[in-house]
Amino acid sequence: MATLALAACATTPVTQTTAATTQSALRNRPRRSAVRQALERAAESAQRCVSPANSPVEVQGAFAGETGRFTAERVLPVTLDQAQRACVQRAFGEASVPAFRNAQHAAIYTFTSAPHAASSGDWDVDPHAVGDALRARREDIHSCYQTQLDRDPTLRMLVGVQFTILASGSVRGDTQHWIGELTGDAERAHDVGRCLERLVQTLTFQLRPGSQGADFRYPFSFRSQSAATPGPAPR
Repeated sequence: MATLALAACATTPVTQTTAATTQSALRNRPRRSAVRQALERAAESAQRCVSPANSPVEVQGAFAGETGRFTAERVLPVTLDQAQRACVQRAFGEASVPAFRNAQHAAIYTFTSAPHAASSGDWDVDPHAVGDALRARREDIHSCYQTQLDRDPTLRMLVGVQFTILASGSVRGDTQHWIGELTGDAERAHDVGRCLERLVQTLTFQLRPGSQGADFRYPFSFRSQSAATPGPAPR
């Protein structure tokens, strides 16, 4: 699967008048799980649009309350060409959630590309399996961030973890992290990175017979009160 980074922003009250009975049946804003699932599916399609050299890719946009459809307003990095950016926007334009009361619900989603030739048979470790394993630990991943966010409410960051999966399937102990983008206290950000390193080192993966291991770089985007994990970028 693709990524995951997700950060919900503030919503804007709807101004259009609708039937009271219809409005009362709607939530003020979409469920966080619905937003995450919609953007995850879009990111799976968007992976084909970009190359590993352009990873990670950040999509900024909003869901419309009336229709539930997502519009990608900005796609980063700026190194993407016009065709790549348009391809990503089309893919995310397919994302939708049930309609809600507020006029819009902004979101930011970060994902990494997978090489076009890649399949589970092309890698000693299936990159999708790595992403699935990390997504299964989503609560622990968010806890790494939340602990430091409680100490620095301004903390927003893009952090990556680099690790090596050994032939045994375990993760080698020399895991490292790096900080990409940062708002807030740098030491708090590194504390998040060190927490993620420890988490990754607890994972075990299934390798192909005869494999000597594999290297991965995996980015995480943390913004506001919600966070999600993008997919892995094989090195």
